Amino acid sequence: MPIIRGGFHADPRVTEEVLGTHTAISTAAVIGVPHESHGEVNKAFVILHPGADATPDERDARDRTQMAGYTYPPMVKIVEPRPTPQPARPSSANNQPAPHHDVTSRCATPEKGHIQTAQQANR
Repeated sequence: MPIIRGGFHADPRVTEEVLGTHTAISTAAVIGVPHESHGEVNKAFVILHPGADATPDERDARDRTQMAGYTYPPMVKIVEPRPTPQPARPSSANNQPAPHHDVTSRCATPEKGHIQTAQQANR
């Protein structure tokens, strides 16, 4: 959903993509927050690569040349990475084998008008 900043529609994905190209940033998310004169402005939340550092001055100089003024986020918050949940593994008690099905399925032979087993059809 676009962020409407001063009448311009700013797509947060564009801002996230530009921020994501920064060498120090691993992940970026952009939201719109209310603003008195502009209606809304972009606010970015970024996660840095381990051991990386991005000073606001360095980020500002780079980002202002990479994106339009209305998509530039005046507020950037660096957040700590959260652990990602691992997919749940089924327990061995619930891991029942599939029921055994008879592999001799039936198939119809329209020219003969009757049903025969797959073994009979292969003869």
